[in-house]
Amino acid sequence: MESGKSGRVIAIEKTLARTSLQTIKEVKKYASKNSAYR
Repeated sequence: MESGKSGRVIAIEKTLARTSLQTIKEVKKYASKNSAYR
């Protein structure tokens, strides 16, 4: 039971890290575009 729970938590953390990295990349893209307009 415990190992299953930890495995699920690790999977969730991995997906969260992946999405956060993508979000940071998107934000950087928008930031560079905004700075280019300025």
